[in-house]
Parts: sequence; C-alpha cells; structure tokens
Amino acid sequence: MTMERVAAASRVAKTTLYRRWPTKAALCMEVYFEVAGRELADPDAGNVADDLKQILKTVVHLQTKTVAGQAFIGLIAESHLKPDFQNDFLAEFAIRRREVTSHVLRRAIQRGEILPKTDIDLVIDAIGGATTFRLLQRHAPLTVGFANSIVDLVLSGCKTYPPKSKQASGG
Repeated sequence: MTMERVAAASRVAKTTLYRRWPTKAALCMEVYFEVAGRELADPDAGNVADDLKQILKTVVHLQTKTVAGQAFIGLIAESHLKPDFQNDFLAEFAIRRREVTSHVLRRAIQRGEILPKTDIDLVIDAIGGATTFRLLQRHAPLTVGFANSIVDLVLSGCKTYPPKSKQASGG
C-alpha cells in the first residue's frame, strides 16, 4: 500500500491525504481501527467458549478477508521501524483490541465458567499471539478451525469443572 495508490483509488490529491494522515502508518491505523471497530463486538452467546470463538471468527475474517489484515501487517512493520509510532500504535491497539475479550473473560469469571485466579492478560496474549503469529508467519492458514482449537486449548487450562460427587469419588 502506498499513499499514491490510495490517492489514485480515492481520486484525491496525495497532499489531501497527507493533510489528514501525516504518514502512511497513521492512515493504516485509522483504517484498521475503523474496520475492527465495526466488526468486533461483545457476542454474549451464553458461555465463554462460544464468546471467544465468535470473537476469533471475527478476527480471522478481519485479518484474512478485509483491508484491515493488510493494514495490521503494515502497522506492525511500521512500529518496528519507528519507535515513536510504536508507542502510539501499540498503546492504542492494546487497549482497543483487548477490551472486548477482557470483558468476556471477566464475565466468565463471574459466571463461574473459568477460575477466579485466571490471568486475563495471559489468556488474551495466548489467543491473540497465536492468531497474530499465524497471520505474520504464514506457515499455515489462519482459519476459523485453527482459532476454535486455540480457544479450546487455552480454556482447558483455566476452566472450572463441576465438583465431583461424593458417590463418584468413593465417599
């Protein structure tokens, strides 16, 4: 993606773009947050596994079927090249991207679906990290099936289980 191509596709002068977005990274960031903001919502399907799977299904769609995926890759590249941008982008990205998932996990704790001591940030990092790794490495496709497997894997480490009955435990 170049500013020239965006200007041509938008039928505006490049200077018009630069008045609104001083860098290509600023434009990419706005595109990503605009598209992601429309797509990502609290699913509240009634259980944490379905909620997380719905969130990741949306993320897979965003990253593989919309302009947000390419914008995201560009933003990550830019954040490594320009430390000032890295601080701005990563702070904003972390807050926005983690908000919905954090809410879903806190609700799951309240419902008794996952352990109260669950490290919400670690769960988000494990799920988000795995999907981002697939997107960036391209060693295997980023699919809904993969996303569902990651949710199942991560939740197996923090789910609560019904207490064993005395009869079942021999007591």
